[in-house]
Amino acid sequence: MGKKQKLRYSLKRMLSYNGAGFSNLVRDKDRIIDFIVDTLLEGGYRGMSPYSIKPKHIKYMTTKWREEKIGESQFSDAMRLVYWWVVLVGKTNILVEYKQYCLTIYCCKCEIDVEARLTNGREIYPHSKGVSNLPFWICDGCSNYVGCHHKTKTRIKPLGHIPSKELRNARKHIHILLDPIWKDGLVSRSQIYADLSKELGWSFHIALIRSIEEARNVYRVIRTMKHKYITKGVP
Repeated sequence: MGKKQKLRYSLKRMLSYNGAGFSNLVRDKDRIIDFIVDTLLEGGYRGMSPYSIKPKHIKYMTTKWREEKIGESQFSDAMRLVYWWVVLVGKTNILVEYKQYCLTIYCCKCEIDVEARLTNGREIYPHSKGVSNLPFWICDGCSNYVGCHHKTKTRIKPLGHIPSKELRNARKHIHILLDPIWKDGLVSRSQIYADLSKELGWSFHIALIRSIEEARNVYRVIRTMKHKYITKGVP
């Protein structure tokens, strides 16, 4: 078995048996594994095993791929695979090389700031093709995630804190109550958000709600404000 075949076989075996959910992480994983192995061999890194990966290997791959201007989707798939590779071999100290793919975000489930990992809809919603290329940030500690401002110039900027499943549902109910107030012209969006911020004591945004208790309080305040807008009008 040649050097390429040995490394490819080892990576495929390790990621298939140990990488929980790996099949959802990348599209056409065998092709991506070949792509990574070919890159390493081209760089002269021969005789490698999965456990011998070092920061210099990651730096070489990312630099080469950026110079070659490979597609964003291929780059993202390759980096997710490399991320799991590093985690599975217990070399998380190498993750310093991933700072551009990790971001400190507050996770409402874990109740702490976490190093969230950049991923896309293929991992979050593996059966929904319509969102497969959209960016998301995921907490690997609890598997909860948050979307991004993908329609803006900062398309990988997170929408807010990472919510739990229950909190995500609560936020949806708040949107259902809040959005018609400004969409129907009862009050402008900027004014109701300013009024809510004043009443709540913090700069209000639904994506910044951290807990179910906080969500319930916001819901109650919005209902009260809606009643005031209807009965007294907006100055």
